[in-house]
Amino acid sequence: MAFKLHPPRFLSLSTGLRAGLLGALVLPVLLAVASPARADMDLPLESPIVRTMMNQNWDELKRAFLGGTNVNGTDNSKQPLIVLAARNNLIPAIDIMLDQRAKVDQPDPFGNSALLWAADQNNVEIVDRLIKAGANINLQNRQGVTALMRASEKGSVAAVEKLLKAGADVTLNDYTGRDALSWAQAGGNGKIQRLLEKAR
Repeated sequence: MAFKLHPPRFLSLSTGLRAGLLGALVLPVLLAVASPARADMDLPLESPIVRTMMNQNWDELKRAFLGGTNVNGTDNSKQPLIVLAARNNLIPAIDIMLDQRAKVDQPDPFGNSALLWAADQNNVEIVDRLIKAGANINLQNRQGVTALMRASEKGSVAAVEKLLKAGADVTLNDYTGRDALSWAQAGGNGKIQRLLEKAR
């Protein structure tokens, strides 16, 4: 009776072990190479100028700009310094940056200017400063929203009056077809609605 010889089974096992060992060696190397990039994305380090401004260290902020720090710089999410100041109601920071000729209409990634944020935050003092600095009253963000629309919804009578006096266009529509009066109606302020109706 003849016997048929089969290849030893440990050969495929040995091949599998070699592949496994190779993977075990290569994978950590790949992870080691990739890890720093992931760490940078997960743990962004904010710029010193942003920390200085948010800590309200005005003397240091002035020195930084006089020393060459870009007044039109942005944070790690691409928000301009002047927008950050308006969003956080930092009037001294606005004054310092305007003195350094900051771009008043520099938008954030969504197209919002400092003026639009000042109107959104109901900060009439910043609205007034930005208008006097030459801000574009009718600038629209990526949704077509203007500073007048935001002030109208938020019920800021003083901001609406300033914007109208500066030439804000009451006939502009956002990209859903709503004008400033529609925003005012959503906010429920009757005086603002009357101001806008009169300005038409």
